[in-house]
Amino acid sequence: MQTIDTIASLRLEQGGWLITSIESNLWGKDLTFHALYDITQPETHFRLKFRNCRKLNWELIDWDVDERDTTADVMGMDLGEDQHRKAAVINAGIFEVIITYGELVIQKEW
Repeated sequence: MQTIDTIASLRLEQGGWLITSIESNLWGKDLTFHALYDITQPETHFRLKFRNCRKLNWELIDWDVDERDTTADVMGMDLGEDQHRKAAVINAGIFEVIITYGELVIQKEW
């Protein structure tokens, strides 16, 4: 697995990738987004790992979500700045999350 320094190296664009699951550890201190760059190519799986989170603000936008909703299309994102300087904002249509974090690690397997 490769660790990425910048989001640009993944060529991520708004609406261009899907969140497949979210993993919370240490009561929300660490938050990992599992995602696909291309849903037709499962090998394009990657992770955004927000570590040492101090503040999470979660808003459910689509109240009609159910078990059939297995992915969330990213509509907008701002990854902010680490060391708790500027919060990251990810809007996936179904939800929006604002995260103040210490470190962001991006991992991909392709």
